[in-house]
Amino acid sequence: MSVNNINYDKMDSNPICLNIPWYEDKDRLKKWEQGETGYPWVDTIMKQLKNEGWIHYVCRLATSTFLTRRDLWLSWEDGLKVAVYCVIWCLTSTCWMLIGRCVLETGCGCLAPPSRRFSSVPVRYGRKMDPDGVYIRRYLPILKNMPICYLFEPWKAPKAVQEKAGCVIGVDYPKPMVDHAKASKDCYNM
Repeated sequence: MSVNNINYDKMDSNPICLNIPWYEDKDRLKKWEQGETGYPWVDTIMKQLKNEGWIHYVCRLATSTFLTRRDLWLSWEDGLKVAVYCVIWCLTSTCWMLIGRCVLETGCGCLAPPSRRFSSVPVRYGRKMDPDGVYIRRYLPILKNMPICYLFEPWKAPKAVQEKAGCVIGVDYPKPMVDHAKASKDCYNM
């Protein structure tokens, strides 16, 4: 799909891409890029990308879903700019367009929109992929002492538990930047 398509990594003038009126919010984009969304699973992925220059495909799928169609409604192009240096250009462009569900119907089975299983990206999917919290504790050491029952949603921990863990939400680690249930519903209806 990228052959002879010089605009493959853009929405405009890209014959296979839908032009979607994404939100523009530099503050939200920066929080996502820096791994400061308040969702440990998403933040862990972004910290690994920043520190190591790569992330697993499943992680790329999870964080791009959070950025685009499930929570922030920010352009896949912005996500691509952050991630492009660590993965081959055309593969990365395809991933970001696909997750943003911006690819026109082409009859190609490999470009089917992602399933709704990623609608629970910031919490449940992270629990499934990192049930013992090893990944989160490695890249977000501020949460290393948070009990596993609160690790994926530390804002739900009682204040005493947060203090004992050395991580008070809103002070040592950010509060969630969006209410996932509401944001996901809003994005789904766009």
